[in-house]
Amino acid sequence: MPARERRAIDEARSPEREEWLLTLLRDLVDEAGPGKAAAQLGVDRKTLWRCLRSGRLTPRLAGALEGRLPAAERTASAQLRERVAVLERHLEAQAEELRAGVDSLRTGVEALDRAQAEALAQWERRLARVEANRTAGGGTPPASPSPAQGAAPQVVGRRPAAERPWRYHPDLVTRAPEPDEELVYGEATPVIVRWRAAQVALRDSTRKFDRFDAEQRVLELEIVIIGEHGLTLPPVTYGWDEADRKHEVWKRKEALKALHAARERALKRRRLRRILTLGLWWN
Repeated sequence: MPARERRAIDEARSPEREEWLLTLLRDLVDEAGPGKAAAQLGVDRKTLWRCLRSGRLTPRLAGALEGRLPAAERTASAQLRERVAVLERHLEAQAEELRAGVDSLRTGVEALDRAQAEALAQWERRLARVEANRTAGGGTPPASPSPAQGAAPQVVGRRPAAERPWRYHPDLVTRAPEPDEELVYGEATPVIVRWRAAQVALRDSTRKFDRFDAEQRVLELEIVIIGEHGLTLPPVTYGWDEADRKHEVWKRKEALKALHAARERALKRRRLRRILTLGLWWN
């Protein structure tokens, strides 16, 4: 090929094409070694190394690489199609697993909502029954007994008012519901019901971020139970004083801060894994 024609071809080659040919050259050297690569391209090793160091191809070397380019492009295209197909299969499998996980989570949340609604409805029925017992009447209140009269006669038509159950430590919260506990806990009863449901959700959580959410809910409810209602949580068997309650609230607030930090770290690790695996890692 005349020198003038070679210069024209070299000047017409775009920088992108030049870079692609250099990439092809580096791949060939990595696969075959510098000696075999130089022999296949019809140049000496000195020319090969000079082009690799300078990033500029001689016309002869560029022409030899151009001759190998169609096969290399076909190979790269086939590899790309295969990789895309693998990614599509992985994404489809992960999407199916994600849909199954979402359905399972939705079922669990619905079951938890039903259990909480049932517990709240039961508490409301109990409270309504207690109020009815307090307001129900008819006749006069019983007279105080005297030594001469003995015990006071029973008043006909009046139901006895509900009494608060006796507890040795009435400020201790139990893990399981107890009869007429709304008379003991008062306004704190709905919060305690939600706390028990949150404990169940935490125990049944299997996924990391579900556990983060459930643990956060438990800690927030415990802060309300201890700080606003002055109650004591199990497994303690004695009532906390004011200093104990302040300390317990502080511990739970610190636990919330640590939980938020751990959740942020887990989110960053999950994003990094998704980037490094091109979206193949979901959990």
